[in-house]
Amino acid sequence: MPVLTPTKTLLILDTVSSKQFLVNTHALHNVDLLHETLPRPLLAPKPYLQLKDLSHQESAAKLHEIRATKRSKAAKARRRKKAEAAGQAEQSSDEVEEEGSEGAAEANDEGGGD
Repeated sequence: MPVLTPTKTLLILDTVSSKQFLVNTHALHNVDLLHETLPRPLLAPKPYLQLKDLSHQESAAKLHEIRATKRSKAAKARRRKKAEAAGQAEQSSDEVEEEGSEGAAEANDEGGGD
């Protein structure tokens, strides 16, 4: 049986020597041992936002604008639908009146022949 030997080499992982490490303390099973060994400044949580209140106010202002825009668009759509419905109701009542007047005119024509 023939033996297969690889002919190409593929570099899968390129490592750089560094003295910086990233340790996910939320994913370790023995995190209590890690907390005992590492100093507190390395394990202290770092805030995501420095000015949390200011960031919150900016985000809230943007959302208020978006909500106001959506409400005005919805109000316009409701008014348009209402106007269309009123227009269709007027057309249907006009058609009924026209049919009624045509029927009356035909009745007059028939009655006038006597």
